[in-house]
Amino acid sequence: YVNENVATVPICVVLTTGIASTTISITMATTSGTAMAPSDYTTFSGTVTIPANSIGICTSIAIVDDILVEGGTSYFTAKITQWHTKQHNFYFDRQPTKDKRSSSNSKYK
Repeated sequence: YVNENVATVPICVVLTTGIASTTISITMATTSGTAMAPSDYTTFSGTVTIPANSIGICTSIAIVDDILVEGGTSYFTAKITQWHTKQHNFYFDRQPTKDKRSSSNSKYK
């Protein structure tokens, strides 16, 4: 869950297999759910790179703080669309220090 007044939300791509021995490039993108771009957040589409000897990399998504009163929970989805290695799997988190396993999709509210 993210309040609109936070300005940005971190999204980290984290390796499930430990530390990267080489640089890993990952293409990812956000898609609208009940939170709609550009009125609720700024779309992200691009490549992030996990450096060698790291467990992950973070980027941030800008959240729009509008004056609308929106009931309920809104979400967008971050998805890994391509990665350039077959040796690793990934999950999303808000910080790359946790050890949990999940899919390549993650909803951020």
